[in-house]
Amino acid sequence: EFYASAAPQAQAAVQEAIDTLLGKLDTQWTTTAQAVAELCFKLQMTGYMLRNAEYVTALKKLLELEDQTYISLRKTFNALDSDEDGFLT
Repeated sequence: EFYASAAPQAQAAVQEAIDTLLGKLDTQWTTTAQAVAELCFKLQMTGYMLRNAEYVTALKKLLELEDQTYISLRKTFNALDSDEDGFLT
C-alpha cells in the first residue's frame, strides 16, 4: 500500500535500497565478517526506514490527513489537544 501510493522519488529510493542490499550477496554464499556486518546494518536501517514510512501512512489514514501542510497539521493537532496545553496526552 505504501509503495503503490508513494511518490516516484520514494519508490525509486526504496528500490535502490533493496537493490543495494541484494547486490552485496555473493551467489556462492562465501563472504567476510565485515560484509555480513555491513549487510545486517543496512537491513536494520532499511527496516527502520520502511517502518517509519508505514507509521506515517497509518497516522495519515487514522487522522484523515489529506496533505501535510503546516495549516492542515496544526488544525488536526488543535482538534486533538483538548486541554490546549500544547501536548497530546
